[in-house]
Amino acid sequence: MKFLAGFAFLIVSMSASAQDQALDQLSQTQSESSRQIESIIVISNRTMHSLRIQLRQMKDRLFSDFNELNDDDDFDVDCRLSNEARTKIQKTSCFPVFLDNAIYQNTQDSLDLGQFGPPALDFRKSVQTLISENEDNFELLRSKIVEMAETNDEFGRGLLAFGNNQQEFDYRQQECMKKPAVLFLFRKC
Repeated sequence: MKFLAGFAFLIVSMSASAQDQALDQLSQTQSESSRQIESIIVISNRTMHSLRIQLRQMKDRLFSDFNELNDDDDFDVDCRLSNEARTKIQKTSCFPVFLDNAIYQNTQDSLDLGQFGPPALDFRKSVQTLISENEDNFELLRSKIVEMAETNDEFGRGLLAFGNNQQEFDYRQQECMKKPAVLFLFRKC
């Protein structure tokens, strides 16, 4: 009988120590799991589509910030979706106000029905000609953008980030164009 009582005591004490060990392990596991993960960094290449969208958003934000900081309204830049005549693909085109005014004036001059009769369509200048005629204004616009980037840190950082993303996009597009096309026509870029 003493043997049976001693054996029962041994089993109870062993199970108690096992329970203590299990509780210690459980508390240790809970303390490890309650620690927060500092950060998880996932590095992945952006798709060309997402990069295009990001560039468009960055460009809109940059020109909006420039227009707010700029004092001269002739040097504000307006961005809009353009509709090409022979395609349904829209692209964002940005023009400074002085170039828009020159295009408007050129169109008015070419359609002037005054004393000369029908419109002189051969008198109309191309947009490239108007850009070259306004090269001084474009130089002044470039200098204003550089000056603003130097004086306004946020605008300068945004301009630098846009330039870096544009370089990445151009590089990836060149690399994609080197790869063979699917069905000799389509590329995934």
